[in-house]
Amino acid sequence: AGDRARLYVARLGEGEPEIAGLAGEHPVGWTAAGDLVTRGGTATLRLRAPDGRLRRVLARGVRAFDWDPASRAVVVVERGALRRLNSSQDAVLTRVRALRMRETWLWVQAFERGRIALVGRRAIAVVRPDGRLWGRSEFPRGGEIAGHGALTTSPDGGAIAFVNLHHRAGIATVQLLREGGRRADRLLMRRFLPMANPTFSAGLAWRGDSRECRRGPPSLGPGCGPRRRRTPPGRRAGASA
Repeated sequence: AGDRARLYVARLGEGEPEIAGLAGEHPVGWTAAGDLVTRGGTATLRLRAPDGRLRRVLARGVRAFDWDPASRAVVVVERGALRRLNSSQDAVLTRVRALRMRETWLWVQAFERGRIALVGRRAIAVVRPDGRLWGRSEFPRGGEIAGHGALTTSPDGGAIAFVNLHHRAGIATVQLLREGGRRADRLLMRRFLPMANPTFSAGLAWRGDSRECRRGPPSLGPGCGPRRRRTPPGRRAGASA
C-alpha cells in the first residue's frame, strides 16, 4: 500500500508493517524472488528487499513502463530500448527503432501471456516474451488509441483489439491485430461529436476467441464474435416459418 508520504508492507494477517517510512514511493509489483519493485520521484524504479532495504536502482527517468505478470518483472522503455528488469535480470528485448517507432511519445502494456505492446502516436507494435515481433500496425493519419491500457487480448491469445479515435473527423473504429499481422482489421466504425470522448471507447469485451473475429457489420458491437445470421427477405426476426 502507498500514500503521499509513506509506503507500508505487511504480511497477510499481521498488523505490523515490515516496510515503513519510504517517502514518495509506490508499489509496482513483487518479483519471483520476493523483492518489491517501487516507483518514486523523478520516475525512478527501485528494487527493495522484503524488509525495505534498497537492493539497487533499476532505472531513472523512466517515461514508459508496465508490470509484466508473466515474468513478474517490470518492462521499461529506456535509452531507446525495451528492457525487462527484476531481481536477477536486466535484459534488452528489442530496440524502439527496430520497431519503427519513436521513444518521445510512447506507452507500454504487458499481457498475461508475456507479450508486450508499445503504443505510439502513429503505430502499435507487439513483441513476444523474447522480443521478437508479434504484430504491428500503423494508425490512420490523425488517429490514436483511446486511452492508456485500452488494449484487450483475446482469450486464446491470437489477437489484440483496441479502439482508434479520430477526434477531428469524429470517427471511432474498433480494430483487430492478429499474430503476424502488419495491418489491423477494422471490425466496427461509429461516429461521435468531434472533440468529444465517446463512451463506447471505454472498454472492449470479447465473445469467443480470435478465430471467430472477422470483418463484420456494425451489428458486431464493440467486441468480437461470429457473424450474426441475417434475417431472410420478407421474414421478420423471430417469426416462425
